Amino acid sequence: MAALGSTGACLDVAVENPNDPAARDVFSTPEAIQSLVRGTFIPWWHVDNNRWPAAAMQVAADGTSSSWANYGMREAGSEPRVPFNNSPTYTYSQVNEIPWGWSSEAMSSVLEGFKAGYYNPDMRQRMVADLGQEGVERLEAFGILVQALTLSSVATIFDQGFAVIDTMDQQNLDLQNPDKYPEIWDRALARYDDFLELAQGGEWEVPAVWVGCKEAWTAGRAVEIARAYRALYRAAMARDPVEREAVDWAAVRADATAGRSRFVGALAFNDNCNTAWTGSKHPVLMFPDWGRADYRWIGPADASGGWERWIAAELNDRTMFRIDTDDRRITAGDPESDGTYFQYTATCPFPLDRGVYHCSHYRVTRWDYIREEEFVTDWPLFDTAVFDFLIAEADYRSGDLTSAMDMVNKYRVNSGGLPPFNDPSGVAPGGSRCVPQNPDGSCGDLWAALKYEKQIEVHGYGVSGSQFVDDRGWGDLVGGTWAQLPIPGAELLLIGLANYTCPCRGDGDAADTGGDAVAMAVDRDGFPTEEDIREMVAVMNARIQNDFGFRSEVGNVWK
Repeated sequence: MAALGSTGACLDVAVENPNDPAARDVFSTPEAIQSLVRGTFIPWWHVDNNRWPAAAMQVAADGTSSSWANYGMREAGSEPRVPFNNSPTYTYSQVNEIPWGWSSEAMSSVLEGFKAGYYNPDMRQRMVADLGQEGVERLEAFGILVQALTLSSVATIFDQGFAVIDTMDQQNLDLQNPDKYPEIWDRALARYDDFLELAQGGEWEVPAVWVGCKEAWTAGRAVEIARAYRALYRAAMARDPVEREAVDWAAVRADATAGRSRFVGALAFNDNCNTAWTGSKHPVLMFPDWGRADYRWIGPADASGGWERWIAAELNDRTMFRIDTDDRRITAGDPESDGTYFQYTATCPFPLDRGVYHCSHYRVTRWDYIREEEFVTDWPLFDTAVFDFLIAEADYRSGDLTSAMDMVNKYRVNSGGLPPFNDPSGVAPGGSRCVPQNPDGSCGDLWAALKYEKQIEVHGYGVSGSQFVDDRGWGDLVGGTWAQLPIPGAELLLIGLANYTCPCRGDGDAADTGGDAVAMAVDRDGFPTEEDIREMVAVMNARIQNDFGFRSEVGNVWK
């Protein structure tokens, strides 16, 4: 998979790994094999939910606004946009190193577990004897599901990688020719099919401790979650509006309907079940001075004219304005009042010399409870709203505008207190106070309302950088925004490939959104030796193993 030939992986590829946990004498018992495979869910979760790269993606999508340098946010969210810095010495190289390394760990551990057990007839017999037939079936299905999820995350985040799921792939691995993201996604789809075939009708249960300690999964529940994620990733895969339009929306709708439920990631903080949850994407959302709600996100709710003036102004003239809106999620009526999802703040926490356009009077409050309850609480990964809007988009694209309108009205009326659409071919009702408004002040149509409602309702849910993947597929990223991440620079050096960064895109021009990789110039003066590179990789892997716990970061200073 993305990283399965990676320096963080446990494969016998270009670099010998002296710490390879797959040495045959390590996995001499069924219990050891089960321990290895059952531990792969947390590394995948890190790929999908860790603040690396989710924080950078959030600000690149202009949902959350932040000019703090932490997690690569300043460079990802500043304008004019710059290409992703793929140098191994980049201060925030963890943006792509962390998901690459965690994906390597998940995929290589599943494969090594399968090699030691399922591909070994003698050991498989021992596993049946020790774990029982249901236990063996459960572990195989669980490992395959982790492979499907990890391949999906990699195909969503990276432009290319290595889809290695079995010994044949391992033997045929060509480090000079990585798989492109559509190829990785095809392999993920095949693994979902394999999992569903094994899990349908299964009588086993996945213990809660395997998946974050909140809930055990019956085989039926695991099928629901697999289909939910397949729906999310299928829609997330598109890099531009052409690819988004070409998505199999009937398949998205079917999976979203079958998997439509709330999935809570974890309950407790320090019970040795969920160290991965502590590295979550939510800090940028829950700590008051880490981020603000970008006006590109909530500005279309404004009826005062402030949104039109702000978006039309020169970059350094885009100063904070108070939003006058009938959307009760943003304010209670007065522009300086708190809404149900947002809070008014009088001041800007960011250094103004980094760009006044980062400032906003409003911040998200929906995730404050996690901080207020000292992180010992539910950490939701997705809710029914996530799937309602996938279904609405599927209906819209199939021409069933009335059904799409009904779903939009469900949220704009019940949550926002806004008047309902009555004509699916019309514009948002409300006259001069309509929500959402276009940059010129005119009222948005149903498609604009669908996008607005989804991004208000599902912010913080879903796959890594959910607002980011929607914006890139809709063509709504700011021009010049990177839309995917390259293989990490240190990795490229080790496998002998030239460094590069991904094409800049985000202006809705399909020709500018999926082109060839762009070579990245690297200063060779004082360039690291192979020994230096190996040391860098060791540091990278140490970062990956760090649990990035909140309690070690709460006292950190902003940069």
